[in-house]
Amino acid sequence: MKILAAGKTTTERAALSVARELGLETGGQCRKGQDYHDCVSANSAQADATIVLTRSRYPQVRTQRHIHKTPSPASSDILLCDAAREIPACREWFRRDRVGVLHITGHVPYSAAKVFLRAVLGDEAGD
Repeated sequence: MKILAAGKTTTERAALSVARELGLETGGQCRKGQDYHDCVSANSAQADATIVLTRSRYPQVRTQRHIHKTPSPASSDILLCDAAREIPACREWFRRDRVGVLHITGHVPYSAAKVFLRAVLGDEAGD
């Protein structure tokens, strides 16, 4: 699996860090001066699926609008407060939809994002 993230938010930096720890390929960036939401749109368009990690039931509307404008066939908002029950569902989603390129974004603390993403992606390194 390849992980795409712009690397601007703590969640995106955590995603790239976990991917490197697990030996997964990484990509997706946001160049200096480039509009962040354009980066999110571009990364989402390149991905098979997008995950938005959030602590709120109402993720940032602007980011969501940019993700849903892209042709990525699947996206999901992951509520970190419900993270434990999301892990098996995410793994099944990746397998069922054959997600090879996953875009990860959101605005949650670095350490919380890393814990969740290690649990979700941990078995992907061997696939």
